[in-house]
Amino acid sequence: MIKKIDLTSQFIFYIAIILIGVIGSMNFWFYHDHTKHLTETLENKAVAKLDFLASSTGYYLKHFENELILELGKETMLTDHNVIFLSIKDTDGKILFEKGNPKQKDSRVFFRKITKDSNEFGSLTISLDIKQLIINQRYTMYYTIGLMVISVSLIGGMIYLFYRKKILHKINIINREKDFLRHEHDFFMSIINTASNMVIVLDRYGYIMLVNQTCATTLGNTLDELTEKHITSILDIDCGGQKLKSITLSDVESNFESFSENLICKDCKTLLNLNDTEIHIEWKFSKTSEKNGQVKFLTGTGIDITHQHQKQLELSHRAHYDHLTLLPNRILFNDRIQESFKQARRSNALFAVLFIDLDNFKPINDKYGHEAGDLVLKTVAQRMQSTIRELDTVARFGGDEFGMLVLDIKNRENITQLTEKLLRVISDPITYGEKMLNISASIGITFYNNEIKDTKELINQADTAMYEAKRSGRNKYCYFKLT
Repeated sequence: MIKKIDLTSQFIFYIAIILIGVIGSMNFWFYHDHTKHLTETLENKAVAKLDFLASSTGYYLKHFENELILELGKETMLTDHNVIFLSIKDTDGKILFEKGNPKQKDSRVFFRKITKDSNEFGSLTISLDIKQLIINQRYTMYYTIGLMVISVSLIGGMIYLFYRKKILHKINIINREKDFLRHEHDFFMSIINTASNMVIVLDRYGYIMLVNQTCATTLGNTLDELTEKHITSILDIDCGGQKLKSITLSDVESNFESFSENLICKDCKTLLNLNDTEIHIEWKFSKTSEKNGQVKFLTGTGIDITHQHQKQLELSHRAHYDHLTLLPNRILFNDRIQESFKQARRSNALFAVLFIDLDNFKPINDKYGHEAGDLVLKTVAQRMQSTIRELDTVARFGGDEFGMLVLDIKNRENITQLTEKLLRVISDPITYGEKMLNISASIGITFYNNEIKDTKELINQADTAMYEAKRSGRNKYCYFKLT
């Protein structure tokens, strides 16, 4: 039954196309035939007029009756209003009669030679008004178009009446689908808006289809402001060192398709700076594909990891800096020496390592307590920090032991001057309440050279030189010497 209905529908559709074609052809034939008839009527009228004038002027020219030619021309222009220009010339081109405007708009020019008894006596040029012809042709065109519109409308009405139930059924289905999609969209939005994390849905070209309220609030926008914008205009997502905004803007859509694999496969992060506050977002993306495997859309979930990031920075700082003096600790000091060691091997640069140990620190700690000892350590740390350049490093190893890394040495004498300055600033008395605490230091110095195997050997040499300074009476410095 369904197949029979489909065949009937196809048959009626084909009949309608054939009828429209036939009616169109008939209207075209009517228009063409009628305009041809109007044109032929004008041409016949012009031929008759030319025949009459050529016969009359030929007779007058043969008998040299030029005055009659003038009378004939005047009478023609007066009696026939369709003639808007008339010119009569003899065989020498002399104008015997001419009146009117040959270039007038909406006119047509006709030409005829004047002959009599096989002899040529001159020429006729006549211009006829064709305004009425143009009007008639226009009315014919309007009439033809009207017939075509009426015919097509009738056929369309017949088709509509036949398909009416089917069309209304289709419209009803479409409306139900729209309502379903609207409810589905509202339902989906109600779900993602309850999420505490950021949720963003992109099409395959990177344009935002949906965002939840958390995402809009975090980015400082409304939902409508974000929808249909390209993701590159909102966020710069870093996927393992490859940044989203690095894709070429001239062909952002196709470039995003290739970049989207990074979003799915790599760890992606975003650093936002809103109201002078840094917000760190970690993204996880998944894709939904068509049946042919092509990406349909990408769904991303963003988690605010600012608190975790700050905790990591704090842990990293604690792992590499002394909590009391805020100087780098032994771990960070060793890392910097290691880096300097590698650079020196490449460029043959000269640097020095100083091992600094405070003299008589334990008696101060025992006599005045840990508070006084801490004050001494912090004060000495600040004084040493003030003597070095930004590229150099002073670190606390623990207890009353410190290390110093001095880079880019041009002259070894500079290290002697720096060490003497260190001894002076360290030995300045330190005020503790009403008491003055005296402290000094023993410093061991060693320089990098190509024969040193590793950083451990370098630090051991400075340590050895420091003990030599202590044995020499303290508050001194000593260079490492090979035995």
